[in-house]
Amino acid sequence: MRLSNTLIAIILACCTMPAVAKGVSNSDRTKATQGSIDCLLDDAWTCLNAGNCKKAIEDCNNAIRINPKDASVYCMRATGYSITHQWQKASDDCNKALLLDPSSADAYNSRAQLYGHMRQYDKAIADCGKAMALDPESSQAYAIRAQCYIFTHQYKKALEDCNKAISLDATISQTYGVRAQVHGMLHEYGLALADCNKEVSMNGATAQTYCVQALAYLNLQDCNKALEDCNQAISMDAGFAQPYGVRAQVYLKTGQNDQALDDANKAISIDPGDPWAYAIRAKVHNAKGQYQEALADCDKALSIDPKIAEAEVEKAEAYKGLPTQMIKNLLKWPGSQ
Repeated sequence: MRLSNTLIAIILACCTMPAVAKGVSNSDRTKATQGSIDCLLDDAWTCLNAGNCKKAIEDCNNAIRINPKDASVYCMRATGYSITHQWQKASDDCNKALLLDPSSADAYNSRAQLYGHMRQYDKAIADCGKAMALDPESSQAYAIRAQCYIFTHQYKKALEDCNKAISLDATISQTYGVRAQVHGMLHEYGLALADCNKEVSMNGATAQTYCVQALAYLNLQDCNKALEDCNQAISMDAGFAQPYGVRAQVYLKTGQNDQALDDANKAISIDPGDPWAYAIRAKVHNAKGQYQEALADCDKALSIDPKIAEAEVEKAEAYKGLPTQMIKNLLKWPGSQ
């Protein structure tokens, strides 16, 4: 089952992809400007990780006024633009950074983040490869690529990249969150919960952490804990689509189909580009005997992601239910007994 978008969503999404590395030196800096720029970058880094992208972008703007030839500042600002969905500005900054410093692994990582947010996963994976070629010790490149492998259903490759990222830098809590997602995809729910606990112990829980835990508990048949974690995720970030999709499944499993449909609709309204949300709503429609609606949602999900297995499963279920529905409709025609 697909998780964050987002990341995408956060991501992404409560943004599980690590931010750009701070303090990258640039040959065009002078001693007079070094301290000022580093101070602004440090503050921008802090603001990005606190979710204050507006302030981070302002800090980068000020740094660029001091030295418009510092590639690392454009990398940092591109991350802020990506998180706030200012795609063209993020793209311009990534390309500017690469123009100033073609050997910058951070610039490729920033552009990979951008492509990830835009669901252009093949391009993101390619840029991660370029970053790794320039800096084989870039844990960030492996973590970003792991996210992209999740969204392209390459879970074993994602796990390999997570393990590599952690071996390079075990202090980045988000990487454990990414690995928890992978374990969930591989049905290794105990390991997923263990990595969630590791992330929480290092840096506290995020809405994404609670979503991963909720899915694990749901698959372990503990609907009460799954519902608690969904509610906690929503209380932390009501604009994050994924917990509504997970909660829809919890409601569905406990026979609360109307509430499940409400949550599936909410997930789609927040992120209409998420195929997983349509697959979940298709499942709800099937449970309610609304097979035509289920088919429409499956087709929508598969048009976004042709490899999403959940949509294929629900599509088959809808086709099996259609004859029964059609017979019932015929019996309701005027003149029928």
